[in-house]
Amino acid sequence: MNNRDKLKESESFILTLQKEKVSGDDVKKRINVKKILSLEEMINKPYSKVIIELKENFKINEIKEILSSSGDTKINLIIKYKNKKTHYSLKKSRKFDLSHLKALKNKEYVAKITV
Repeated sequence: MNNRDKLKESESFILTLQKEKVSGDDVKKRINVKKILSLEEMINKPYSKVIIELKENFKINEIKEILSSSGDTKINLIIKYKNKKTHYSLKKSRKFDLSHLKALKNKEYVAKITV
């Protein structure tokens, strides 16, 4: 897909810019667009690695249900218990996208999610 095709009216996008100074008689600044990404494309893209930090009162069955489908995301769990942190890494990769992020973020026992 061409970059110009991504620029549509009333759609959000992300620009990656590169700033250059052109020296000569006059000092000029030049800004080039390196990459254009559709915001919708970025949101729907699955994550490659996710770290979920859980508090003491976590419910493993709810987490297991949310992360039940297999996918391409490597999931790491960090459980805080009595000022200690225990790290777990799931053997199989799971499906994790924006809907999973929202579902887990709303749980009271999730302290932090790093994508």
